[in-house]
Amino acid sequence: MINSTERPDEDDLKGDVVITLPVGPVRFKASRERKQALTSLIKQQTRKLNFLLTGEVHVNITWMIHEQDRYESHRSPDVDNILKPALDALQGPDGVLINDWQVQAISCAWIDWTTHDESLEIRIRHMGDEWIEKEGLLFVRMTPTLCMPLNSTLPTRALLIILDAWEKQISVREKLLALSKDYYAANRIMPVQRPFHTSRIRGFPSMTLQQFRTQLQDQLRSPQNPEK
Repeated sequence: MINSTERPDEDDLKGDVVITLPVGPVRFKASRERKQALTSLIKQQTRKLNFLLTGEVHVNITWMIHEQDRYESHRSPDVDNILKPALDALQGPDGVLINDWQVQAISCAWIDWTTHDESLEIRIRHMGDEWIEKEGLLFVRMTPTLCMPLNSTLPTRALLIILDAWEKQISVREKLLALSKDYYAANRIMPVQRPFHTSRIRGFPSMTLQQFRTQLQDQLRSPQNPEK
C-alpha cells in the first residue's frame, strides 16, 4: 500500500495504491452534495501522495455491506451504478490519476460482512515505473492536441534536451505515419510515456512547446542562473 508523503522508492511503486473509506458508495444519480462528500473523503487520502500515475491502471472496487442491508433495503444501489463517482474522485492535481481515461479495466463487487457499518475499498493496480511527481508537474503541448507530462524542476539544460528529443520523435512519427499509414509501426519511435490529449489535463498547468522552450532559454541567459 502506498500512503507516504515521502518520495516513493522502487519497492513502494511495485505495490497497489489502496484507498479505504469508512462509508458506502454513492450512486451515479445521487445529489451533488453526496457525491462531493465521497470525493472529499477520497481526496483526503490522494492529496497526501506526492505522485500521480501516468500509465494504464486496473481499478478494483470492493464494497463491504451487511447482507440484510444489501437485499432488504431500497437504498442499496446496483454495483454498476457506483463506479463513476469513485473514478471521478481519483483524477486531477490532488488525485492519483491524471484522468480516468487511464483506467484500462475495472471490477466492482460487494461482500457481506457482519456489521451494519459500510466500507469501501478502492485498489489501483499500476506499472511501478509509470508515475510522475506532483511537484513541478507541467504539461507541454507538443502538438495542438497532444501533451507530455514533465517534471519542470529538472535542470534547465536537461529540460531543453528532453524537449528536443520529444519534438524530434513526434516529427519522425508523423513522417512515418504519412508514409506507411501504419499507426503501430510509426508509434514505435515515440517515448515510453504516452502523450495525453489536451481534453484530459483539466486543472493542470500547461504551456506550448515554444512557450516553455523560450522560458527555459531566457533562464539560461539570466545572470542569476546557476547553470551559466
